[in-house]
Amino acid sequence: MTNKLAEQFSESSVARWFRTLSKREQVLIYIVLVLVGIVLSLVLLTSVQKFRDDTVLALHEKQADLVWMNANVDQARLKAGMRRAGTEGDWRPIYRNAELHNIEIRSIEQGSDGATIYIEAHPFQDILNWIFSLQEDAGMRVQQVNFNESDPGNVTTNLVLQ
Repeated sequence: MTNKLAEQFSESSVARWFRTLSKREQVLIYIVLVLVGIVLSLVLLTSVQKFRDDTVLALHEKQADLVWMNANVDQARLKAGMRRAGTEGDWRPIYRNAELHNIEIRSIEQGSDGATIYIEAHPFQDILNWIFSLQEDAGMRVQQVNFNESDPGNVTTNLVLQ
């Protein structure tokens, strides 16, 4: 097959024209063809290298995103659960968040204004930390809070969440 192609090329008009050129002109054409080949190879290599660099950069960005997502998966699940709790009446995320802050919830009731949460006597600072966590970390909105001092430093709390 290659012999047939070589034979067809040697009989072509380009090959006949090339054979009519002087030796010096033939060498010049060879040099030009080699230079064109080198330039095309460099263009191809630089485009392949740029593609590789862009792909490696994108890979590193995706890996950094994955590391960040894995580091924040618990917080994201908690936020998603808190939002779902507010709309579906599933209070487990609120209970889990309260456990993180050592808060014991006596009860939660669904009302027209939102969820009313009743908490027995706990340290005031723990209750405040928990309320700030509900607002900032879980995206819930505290509509109303009532504190009643039961012991020095401890409060009984009723709050309405939306």
